[in-house]
Amino acid sequence: MIESVLGQKVTLETFKAMNGAGEYTYNTGVSYYAYVDYAPEHRKRNREQTVEYVSVVYLPANVSVSTDDRITLPDASKPVIVKVHKPRDIFGNVIQTVVYCG
Repeated sequence: MIESVLGQKVTLETFKAMNGAGEYTYNTGVSYYAYVDYAPEHRKRNREQTVEYVSVVYLPANVSVSTDDRITLPDASKPVIVKVHKPRDIFGNVIQTVVYCG
């Protein structure tokens, strides 16, 4: 059922470690159904700084993701994960995972 709502697939590769050259290494990617909004979005971080997100990815609530992970979008781009947000309902349950990409 959730596939019909989300409709697209993204691949998440979780951060594994940093190698001797200081480069990130990642675990094998796992695909998840998602909704990807490619419309650029601007959010004010504070009075002087505005952050631009090139895409926002909506994932199921149970997906674990951090800003150190790597994401591959349906168009094969690999943007940087800038922020992860897990909004909650009035009972405190996580309702979705929102990944902001820059």
